[in-house]
Amino acid sequence: VRLRAFMENDEAAQSRVIATDIADSWAREFIRAVVAAEIMSVYSNHTFQPEGFVRKGDLAVALIAAWDSIGNGDGIHPTTNGVIVDVSPENRRYRPAALAVSLGLLTIDDEGRFEPLRFVSGLEAGEAVDALAERLMSR
Repeated sequence: VRLRAFMENDEAAQSRVIATDIADSWAREFIRAVVAAEIMSVYSNHTFQPEGFVRKGDLAVALIAAWDSIGNGDGIHPTTNGVIVDVSPENRRYRPAALAVSLGLLTIDDEGRFEPLRFVSGLEAGEAVDALAERLMSR
């Protein structure tokens, strides 16, 4: 919802999105938009699980997919310089975690833990998306 102004309204691509569990969701148009833009994806069983919990690592992946898609990445590379102690640089979630921290979208704790498996609150997710929208507006 908060990134609507930055996303293209590709109705043809959105009509090809098959998610069997979003028909009654208030967010169905937004879900179709982010799936069509390849920012998020449906599960292999064609569900999106809009009522599911979100882990911090998955939020980082979605935020950075949006940044790469909407913001064109701007050639920014993670600048945490090994500060994240619980996500190895070889981990596929390292770039999204490090870049989300570098951009100020998500945080690490005082010991450098990102906690990629921790569930995020709606408030935390909303603040991260707001921070992304702010970064996109200031470009």
